[in-house]
Amino acid sequence: MKRLIKTLQYISIFIFALSFVACEDDDIVLPKVESNFTYTTNSDTGTVTFINISENANNYEWDFGDGTSSTEINPVKTYENGTYTINLKAINVSGASDVFQNEITILIPEIASLPISFDGTNTKYDAVTFGGAAFALVTNPDSSGANTSTSQVGEITNSGATFEGFYFDLGEALDLSTLKTVKALFWSNTPISVLLKLESGTSPSVETTANHGGTGWEEILFTFSSDASYSRFTMFVDGPGTASGKFYIDDITQIETPVAMAPSTNATVPDKDAANVVSVYSDAYTNISGINYDPNWGQSGHMKVVTDFDPTGGGTDTVMFFEDFNYQGTDFSGNPQDLSSMEFLHLDIWVAEGTDRQVKISPINGGSGTGVEEVLIEVPLTPGSWNSVDLPKSSFTGMVWDDVVQIKFDGQFNGDGSANTDPLNIYIDNIYFYKSGSSSTTEPTTNAPVPSVDAANVASVYSNAYTNIAGINYDPNWSQSGHMKVLTDFNPTGSGSDTVLFYDDFNYQGTDFSGNPQDLSSMEFLHVDIWVAEGTDRQVKISPINGGSGTGAEEVLIEVPLTPGSWNSVDLPKSSFTGMVWDDVVQIKFDGQFNGDGSANTDPFDIYVDNIYFYKSGPSSTTEPTTNAPVPSVDAANVASVYSNAYTNIAGINYDPNWSQSGHMKVVTDFNPTGSGSDTVLFYDDFNYQGTDFSGNPQDLSSMEFLHVDIWVPTGTDRQVKISPVNGGSGTGIAEVLIEVPLTPGSWNSVDLPKSSFTGMVWDDVIQIKFDGQFNGDGSANTDAFDIYVDNIYFHK
Repeated sequence: MKRLIKTLQYISIFIFALSFVACEDDDIVLPKVESNFTYTTNSDTGTVTFINISENANNYEWDFGDGTSSTEINPVKTYENGTYTINLKAINVSGASDVFQNEITILIPEIASLPISFDGTNTKYDAVTFGGAAFALVTNPDSSGANTSTSQVGEITNSGATFEGFYFDLGEALDLSTLKTVKALFWSNTPISVLLKLESGTSPSVETTANHGGTGWEEILFTFSSDASYSRFTMFVDGPGTASGKFYIDDITQIETPVAMAPSTNATVPDKDAANVVSVYSDAYTNISGINYDPNWGQSGHMKVVTDFDPTGGGTDTVMFFEDFNYQGTDFSGNPQDLSSMEFLHLDIWVAEGTDRQVKISPINGGSGTGVEEVLIEVPLTPGSWNSVDLPKSSFTGMVWDDVVQIKFDGQFNGDGSANTDPLNIYIDNIYFYKSGSSSTTEPTTNAPVPSVDAANVASVYSNAYTNIAGINYDPNWSQSGHMKVLTDFNPTGSGSDTVLFYDDFNYQGTDFSGNPQDLSSMEFLHVDIWVAEGTDRQVKISPINGGSGTGAEEVLIEVPLTPGSWNSVDLPKSSFTGMVWDDVVQIKFDGQFNGDGSANTDPFDIYVDNIYFYKSGPSSTTEPTTNAPVPSVDAANVASVYSNAYTNIAGINYDPNWSQSGHMKVVTDFNPTGSGSDTVLFYDDFNYQGTDFSGNPQDLSSMEFLHVDIWVPTGTDRQVKISPVNGGSGTGIAEVLIEVPLTPGSWNSVDLPKSSFTGMVWDDVIQIKFDGQFNGDGSANTDAFDIYVDNIYFHK
């Protein structure tokens, strides 16, 4: 029993000892928590990788100093530029903690965007070079001329290869919607051309060239017509050439396009026979004697005759400069003129780019007549270029012409016609009245072209080449002013007879086949050959008339394109007659009750019409020419030929440069469609667009007046072809202006395009010609390729 009690006593003592030891463990101190971190920064992106080096902790709370946080051990954070205070709280399992704080500054380099000065301390000027060129940032090596700064500039080193250069992928797109001119300071010690190409945009790439005079630092301008935005800025110094050496660029900015304050070319030289002209002011004619060009009418400024006007450096001219112009008179009341026999008032007029004003003109009759003595009408203006304007006397409604004593110019109108008396400057040349004269063509001197469409694909209203619809009345009584006559002995060339329709005293005219209605749903075009006399400033419109069984429009008048004094062979796509139905066509209407500007004019005039027919292309459509293009007759001394057998062509031409077009140009050296001899033509196979390049031999075409081209497309083609010369950019105007070439499918189209059609174009450094066929007949986009033939491409005066 005593042994048991002693054993229990030992056990109790052991338990007590354990309890005592346990009490001592509650007071043990754990290792101290220490918070700390380091970090690495990607300076290009602002991304910070935090490296946690805290001790004795297993939970973490990050405060990144920008309102965001994290509980990760090693978080990654991307910042914007700025200075941030970062706090890291480290915590152990018992709740003990420590806080470490550090400050970081983020400075992400900016990607170069306009304006570019090359002086940004935090900007990346990472130019990508190609073709052998090199680019570096250097201190301005020549602080003089247009750039006297001593800061950094871009150094361009050319190796001497063609089309070497550099580009920037811009941080912010270059937007041309408002500011269309890029200005740069550029250094060269030799005259050089600099090409700027804008790429990676919301529209196709655009490019233009500026010329540098070789005098060190100069300001150069690149002006574009695009409204798009572009993210790549590409520059070629002496693009197609092999100039080597160092060039420098600085201060690239976007600016408003500078306004040309004076003409950069002479006005067009008049070509009217002096016998048919009464000249008020022109170097080309003898002017009316006793004229006072600056009478005192209380005007704000005065007229000055600029006797040494020489914008092109190719010779002197004289022009009239109306300085501070609000209105201006020209007085020859001491020598009044009977201008009753004249037909037009001509003038050449120039106003500065950006001018939103109207200029009106009126001859003033001395009062011996019974009609109106003064009628101001607006002169059509395209600012920044010469406007060569012929105003029909009929535009001066009610005016009498037997005793003309003065001419009045009035510029006190905004572009919308509202009043504005602020003065402006204008230049005027070649003010004269004229008539077409005894040599004016009042009836055709040739037959209309012979149709070539397969008869199986034709529904003919009137033509000798086809069987016409039966039962047609060519002169129904629609109360028109005159009547249609069939000229059965029409023989203008003396080499055989033809028949044509002559609409005598024409205001409108019907052709009726309602007794034999036609379903023309399968046809594609309405063809007509039409002729009006030289000097005619009128429109002729045409419409088939449906009998009404369809649900669409029964009559849609559209204008027939006219060149007075020659046959106009016109193919009108059915799609032009918007909404028209074609299942029950019973009549055709011709309507000529419109002036050239579309206003009403019911005075009758004469027209000739031939070959009225509907057609479709069909399987037998003509796919290549069956005749040669017309042989040119312009004197070679007045021609700059790009491609023609009739002339010596410009040297060094590449007719098929690689512009990434869909097909390629082929010179068909054995072209012989008639079997009577061989010719050569240009065949553009699978054509979408095509360049012709003579940049190694640039041409100053300032003295030329027209661009001529002969062009042929297959029968049934409903497409447009546009053309533009391309100027190298040394002028201050537009370097490229695409305009449509009038086309009649299935026949050669011999076309002379006046230089004035290329509005704003400059001509002193023409280096290329561009053909573009990426349009449907209505002008909408169509990139499908087709075939065209081209011959006799030349400029002439």
